[in-house]
Amino acid sequence: MESDRGREHKPLRFPTIREEIEENYKAEKVPAGNKRGYRVEYSYVGDYYAQNSDALKLRKAKIRIGILCAASLVFYLCAVLQKSYVNSERLVFGGSLLSAVLFLFEASGVLQFLMIKDMLTGRQLTDLSFKLRVYPPVHGGLLLICSVCAAAAALRGPGGAGAYLAAAGYGLSGIASILIFLLYRKMDYMRIPTSPFD
Repeated sequence: MESDRGREHKPLRFPTIREEIEENYKAEKVPAGNKRGYRVEYSYVGDYYAQNSDALKLRKAKIRIGILCAASLVFYLCAVLQKSYVNSERLVFGGSLLSAVLFLFEASGVLQFLMIKDMLTGRQLTDLSFKLRVYPPVHGGLLLICSVCAAAAALRGPGGAGAYLAAAGYGLSGIASILIFLLYRKMDYMRIPTSPFD
């Protein structure tokens, strides 16, 4: 069994944006429109990625994810706008504020997914996958915690319809966000190399 003492470990290093651009884009000098010299144009030479499914399946996935995002927002607003003492509980109030911020990131990922036409660059796919694989489950989990805290506060206190509606709204909003994550996780992308030798 070899010892790790003599080996050098290279630290994990991610490419900078400049390195990524230099790798995936090719600069070309073209004559300027004012006939006074040249300008530099960048053309993408990296790999593209496309959905590995037919158009009908992609359209259904877009509709479902869009509806779930809208449902998550509606349930969240129904919970937050309840005039109930449970919304003033510290954990519920803090969690609902934080989840509003997370929802903005989640919604930007959903909008990006809905706007996909044909192909994505590697950077676009990485960005989209991060937004729809990280933010929805975190957002959904936080809302489920808010739901449990609101339900516990409703059971401890005088109760009332508003308290239970708030707890249910947080829970349903969280479930909708988690379903967005589960639906997107099923999406499969195939690599389309720009070089014929790849």
